[in-house]
Amino acid sequence: LSLPSHEDLRRVNAELEERVRLRTADLTAANEQLRAEADQRRQADADIRRLNASLEERVGELSTLFDLMPIGIAIADDPACRQLHYNRALAAMLRTPLPTAGQPFVATRATTGHFKILKDGEECPPDKLVMMQAVAANAPVLNSEKTVAFDDGRKLEL
Repeated sequence: LSLPSHEDLRRVNAELEERVRLRTADLTAANEQLRAEADQRRQADADIRRLNASLEERVGELSTLFDLMPIGIAIADDPACRQLHYNRALAAMLRTPLPTAGQPFVATRATTGHFKILKDGEECPPDKLVMMQAVAANAPVLNSEKTVAFDDGRKLEL
């Protein structure tokens, strides 16, 4: 068994030191890249929080405007217009209670049975209601006159 020479040991040691130096450089570069990515994620998270806060503020403003508008407004949650969000003015016009905050109104005989929507004196079929027509056409419905006839005989022209 022969021992490596001093020169062989120095060469092997130099090779090992070079491999350690290269690997350390690789790890340092990877670490810097991970730090940069972490900084980007932190910045993106901060941007998302800022945008969400701004969005919540705008939603609150729009919600207040929606509720306080002096004209009746309804927004459908579904294409069949079965679930609606509507404002105070429309609730007063239709003599319908406001739904619980954040919950849609679901039209049933119990909630809408005290009135009928008429067109030219005839009960308007569901597919001829303005919201249904707007959804079907994906466009506004203009110049549509309807009458809300209440059970007590009173009428509201729309």
